[in-house]
Amino acid sequence: MKNIILGITLRFALLFLLLFTFVYLAHGQKLKEYKFPNDYRGIIHLHSELSHDSDGKFENIVKAAKNNDIDFVVMTDHWSPTLYKKSKRGFFENTLFIIGAEISKNENVTLIALPLPKNFVPENDWKKNVMSLHEKDSLALASHIEFSQTSQLVETDGVEITNLHAILVDRNYFGFFWLWTKAIWPKNWDLAFLFNSKTIENTIYWHYLNKSIKMPAFVGNDTHDNYRLFYKLGPKLGSYDNTFKLITTHIWAEELTEKSVVEAIKTGQSYFAFESFGDAKGFRFYATNNENVILPGNIFIPPTPKPPFFIKNKTTITIKAPLNKISNNTKIKIIKDGVVIKEGFGALLNLEDPKPGNYYAEIWKNEKPWIFSNPIKIYQ
Repeated sequence: MKNIILGITLRFALLFLLLFTFVYLAHGQKLKEYKFPNDYRGIIHLHSELSHDSDGKFENIVKAAKNNDIDFVVMTDHWSPTLYKKSKRGFFENTLFIIGAEISKNENVTLIALPLPKNFVPENDWKKNVMSLHEKDSLALASHIEFSQTSQLVETDGVEITNLHAILVDRNYFGFFWLWTKAIWPKNWDLAFLFNSKTIENTIYWHYLNKSIKMPAFVGNDTHDNYRLFYKLGPKLGSYDNTFKLITTHIWAEELTEKSVVEAIKTGQSYFAFESFGDAKGFRFYATNNENVILPGNIFIPPTPKPPFFIKNKTTITIKAPLNKISNNTKIKIIKDGVVIKEGFGALLNLEDPKPGNYYAEIWKNEKPWIFSNPIKIYQ
């Protein structure tokens, strides 16, 4: 009798184990099959000879993009009546070029039109320009945000966290001379001068904006390719090739098209990187809970229906550093609404059961900035 009871018990235990394994595997199948979108490296905000303050040649931009494995470039020459007609659009070598435009500062608001509509003519009113761009299904991105008010920025589609050109020229004469003298030597391009107090203030500002509205961020190279150490004499500094090595904006998308680039920038399915510290491709930041994978720029809502009672529907935020570029001094940070809530060294960092809020990923190398991601919003 005991053997019969034991046999029945073992059969039920085995049946339950098989059922549990089947349900668990079936429930996690979507996550297992998920394929991360492609990572495309891009440059946003730069000028060519089509701008009044630049003498850069388009062929040099194409060459610099090829040398630095740039997948897309958003040209932002200063608007003029002939800009759209003269600008280049489409693939050159392996780089996608998109026509944008910088619209001059009005009431301390500088806009980047992305893409530039064919028949767009800006007015001397930044609000009307934002409305006009939206009517034409274009983005109105805010550049040089340190000059703008919060009430102005909330009406735009994204903010420029740092601007290479502005940081380099915003110095007194002695500081400017010393900075450029230092920058002549490639070994000194450690980006310490890029991530300055102004950039930190802009980052805090960005976190603050995202508490009330969705505000994606990008970085602006603002390359003009015409600065020399001694005004018009001496070696050229800040060339396309040099600045493309420094800061980039990456998007995650299934394919490389103008539409996918604009959409990723609009949603914030993107991150930006100071790539003199290493190739950022391979970086991952996402939230999961057995069924769903949520990327930056998206809202994470627990799925329904709920999984079986014996499977915990656990939400986890994950950050992965590019494996081939990490070192013992690679620090990963998880930031919630502007506050670091978890950090660690290495290639991987997880946070389980995150509370509602905006979560950002940061990766630093040797206490220098490397990778910063747009947020994932946890909503419950």
